[in-house]
Amino acid sequence: MSKLKEVAALEAELAAMRKELDEADRRAGAAERKAEYLKASLAIQKGWLLTAKREAGYPSNMSFDVVWERTLEAARKYKSMIDSTEREVSNGKWR
Repeated sequence: MSKLKEVAALEAELAAMRKELDEADRRAGAAERKAEYLKASLAIQKGWLLTAKREAGYPSNMSFDVVWERTLEAARKYKSMIDSTEREVSNGKWR
């Protein structure tokens, strides 16, 4: 192989390596941006949960599963009361 062909082959190999490096760098940048976005989203969600717990009168260290179950219990209770009142109204009890 002539020196000119060797140099051309090496330049082609170098160009391919640069292209691969550029693609890897692009993917790494995209991954870093996604990681930052996910961290920010998580911080927003945690903040919302803490605020929701505080506004509902629950301690911040209480599991959200417990908060949610108690909320659903209260919702079922009040829906039952509303349904009962609506039945009484439709039956003429409140006239």
